[in-house]
Amino acid sequence: MCVQKSKNTFFYYKNRDFLELIIRNFALDHVFSLKSTGIFVIVRRIPTLFLLESMALNLEIVKVIYFDIDNTLVNHSASEDKALTLFFNTHSKKFLDATFELFTTHYKSINQELWRKLALKEVTVEEVRSNRFLALLEKFSAKDNMNFEHEARTMGIQYLEMYDTFWELFEGVAEVIEATSKNLPLGLLSNGFRKQVLGKIKQFEWENTFRHIIISEDVGIMKPHREIFDHALRITGHANPQEMLYIGDHYETDIIGASQAGWQTVWVNLHGEVKIDSVADAEVSTIGEIGHLFS
Repeated sequence: MCVQKSKNTFFYYKNRDFLELIIRNFALDHVFSLKSTGIFVIVRRIPTLFLLESMALNLEIVKVIYFDIDNTLVNHSASEDKALTLFFNTHSKKFLDATFELFTTHYKSINQELWRKLALKEVTVEEVRSNRFLALLEKFSAKDNMNFEHEARTMGIQYLEMYDTFWELFEGVAEVIEATSKNLPLGLLSNGFRKQVLGKIKQFEWENTFRHIIISEDVGIMKPHREIFDHALRITGHANPQEMLYIGDHYETDIIGASQAGWQTVWVNLHGEVKIDSVADAEVSTIGEIGHLFS
């Protein structure tokens, strides 16, 4: 189901919340378009598609499409869960005071905070890799008064080696890349660790697929800061940020960041989050639905 809305019409500002409520609660098999004269049904049918699209998304002027990688193209969350399971089973004797559920809950909380600090340049990439395990050792290790720094660095390396073995693409990614690359150059813009980003590019044979590859670790600036989007624009040789389209899963990092830089955006809303005042120009629930925008 596709709903088109114009940011310049009365309906966008006055009826958007009501319309989205209807869309999210009724499984209709038609494509709707909202225009200044009202709402009407287009005859085309998309049986299983849930797509919330704004007429603010102007694909006709797009010159380059950038993708986020983790949880947009690559199922990072599934890879992380599998790696944490293997890691905990391997090192469970060192975390005797934790169940697997408690271990993973604290890991994800600690990891999220470290990535927040990394974006603010309060910690380094190496500190993120090791300090998440240092904090876990200090909290759950049965040993008291130990210096865990060396062990934490070793664990950081081991975990990433495990994580690297579980990469998998979301369903439909190959088709989306094929559809978007027919007439437009593609790029990758990621906050991920450089080694892992390059590893994914190699594993999925993307060396000749993406013309522009921007890794925050190389640039020294992370999303959502505007500077990294400005850098990504400059290397394309274009000057108008509206000619850039960014596709990502994280609302604050990807969508707000790109939008504030003047880019057009498509939000891959994997978890069905409701953002009443969303700045995304289009919203899909799976990456596979992106292809319908270009069909």
